[in-house]
Amino acid sequence: MLELITIVFIRFIVSFILLSIAVRSFLITKSSAMFYISVGFALITFGDMFSDIYFFGNVYMDRLFSDLFDLFGLTSIMVAIIQLKING
Repeated sequence: MLELITIVFIRFIVSFILLSIAVRSFLITKSSAMFYISVGFALITFGDMFSDIYFFGNVYMDRLFSDLFDLFGLTSIMVAIIQLKING
């Protein structure tokens, strides 16, 4: 059980570091693409954290909750990439 808590904590710390780098980049550049990247990392980070902390009573609901936040986060990151391709 302790190993699982350690893995979840390390995964959250690494995700939070990526999120803080993305937010700092957005604040420096004020680019809408960086905003979408920051939102994507935030959705992935906090969705994973909430699915690990909050107990749904069903393992499948836990995975569904985590996967939905991953899907929304990755969609936001794809929007940022498309914006960069369009705007050059």
